[in-house]
Amino acid sequence: MRDELNKNKQYLIRFGFIDNIEISSTISKNINGYFASILEAEIIIIHDIKINVEEEIVRLKKDIDKLDSEIARCEGMLANPNFLAKAPEAKIAIEKEKSENYKHQKDSILSKIKKLEV
Repeated sequence: MRDELNKNKQYLIRFGFIDNIEISSTISKNINGYFASILEAEIIIIHDIKINVEEEIVRLKKDIDKLDSEIARCEGMLANPNFLAKAPEAKIAIEKEKSENYKHQKDSILSKIKKLEV
């Protein structure tokens, strides 16, 4: 994912209306920005305004709540014998993939919350 981001850096800058982008594997607690987790990437939009860490933690916890309901929806479908009997294999595979992606995003957000709480 990092290589793909580096390869498309100029597009991210242009279409994100930002001056610069830094692709890093570490996150500093003191960075002013908003966190987002998208599939395998963790994104921070950095700005000059100091963020309120407590408010950012609350926002991230709301994201976790949304992910929990999506995970429950996927797992409910995958546990439903009628769905499994009638759905095409491709649809079942898509739901499994969605569930795994949501779980990955949740783990990523939980990691960010731990870093912010330190």
